[in-house]
Amino acid sequence: MNNFISLIEKLRKLNPDEIGKFAFEEAMKMIEAPQKSLISSLAERIYTHPNFLSDVSYHNHHHAAEATLSAAFLLAHEYDSANQEDKNKLKRYGPYLIIAMLAHDFGHPGRTNASFRELEWGSVHLLEEVVDNLKEDLLSENKVQSAQALDEMMPILREIIIYTEFSQGPKENYKAYFSSINLPNDLDKLRTLANEADVLCSMLADTGPERGRFLAEEWSNKNAGTYKGRLGFLKFLEQQNYYSTSASEKLNLKAYLSNQIKAIESLDVNYLDSLEISQADQLVVNKLKEYSINNNNKKDWSEKLSLIKHQKINTKID
Repeated sequence: MNNFISLIEKLRKLNPDEIGKFAFEEAMKMIEAPQKSLISSLAERIYTHPNFLSDVSYHNHHHAAEATLSAAFLLAHEYDSANQEDKNKLKRYGPYLIIAMLAHDFGHPGRTNASFRELEWGSVHLLEEVVDNLKEDLLSENKVQSAQALDEMMPILREIIIYTEFSQGPKENYKAYFSSINLPNDLDKLRTLANEADVLCSMLADTGPERGRFLAEEWSNKNAGTYKGRLGFLKFLEQQNYYSTSASEKLNLKAYLSNQIKAIESLDVNYLDSLEISQADQLVVNKLKEYSINNNNKKDWSEKLSLIKHQKINTKID
């Protein structure tokens, strides 16, 4: 696939009405999708919906697009590590993950949940309206099979979106109650990939500090944009067992996360927060490179990222 970080950077340069379409199309280049025309029709209904574009600072169309690209990126690596049975499941259900991430913060008001999963359910209800309208149009065109496919798809989309509630994370969410409907056995994998994709750009040292500052602005909470707040966020990810999927293992994201925590701690958060933002960010990136080199010569994300920046890596599902 094309340079992941370059794709993320390109998103920031696009016009708002181009962002959702760009992210979806680039994501679909990474995977093969049965029902591609149906998936594309649903995606278009989402990214052209008035509630997709948002002026909140973090949970907006930029974040939805980044999470969509992150999901495709992780999904492609998950596919590469899977046995044939799991490959078949990922081919069938993987595109649902792409749609779910495109819509997972649909209509987000730019605040935290007033009650558990309140905002996630709000996104689900908006998506259900979009799906119902598409289904009605399909039936009017006598496309019964496609309408029935939406009936299968929506419960899975709902489960994935509800699972992106962040306060508990994968470790605790495995214990949570979802619904009694009959779901495919590999849904837990999709749920966990959704969790990891949702915060991937916030976790990476190259993009994460800026995302933290966006969140601080959205929440009117200065701490979220500091390195003290960032260290707490990264430790939460580590404690909640983020980046435990086969895709993340292949990319050594867990080691990268651990090394980033060590790098920030070694520099001291109070010192970092006393510096100009760009200087602090660069110090952490440089220190992280040192930890990566000294990590038993094992390549982690930062070294893989260097490779990605200089060559194309084919992660397309085939």
